[in-house]
Amino acid sequence: MGEVIQHWRGYVLEDHGDTLLARFEVVKGEGPEVEAEIYRQAVAEEDRDHLQAGTYLEWTITDDRQSDLRIPEYGKRVWTAEDTAWAKAESKRIGELLGLEG
Repeated sequence: MGEVIQHWRGYVLEDHGDTLLARFEVVKGEGPEVEAEIYRQAVAEEDRDHLQAGTYLEWTITDDRQSDLRIPEYGKRVWTAEDTAWAKAESKRIGELLGLEG
């Protein structure tokens, strides 16, 4: 693979069988947070059986136009609704401690 020009990380919002709705944020490169419909076949073959709502994903595009969409090893754990609620509450609590709004 060539040099990474764009890198996103995100998670699956909905599993529609052949397609997935996922939310991604930019790690390297430019652009806003996005929701994207992606084909299950676009995900690395060894990861496809693990896909479901809450699955963590990373997507990389290189300067030679190679695309790599997979579940990183540390992302094999699926976040439940309770996990997400806890993370949001904890984020808010820490923000308040730091005097941040929002």
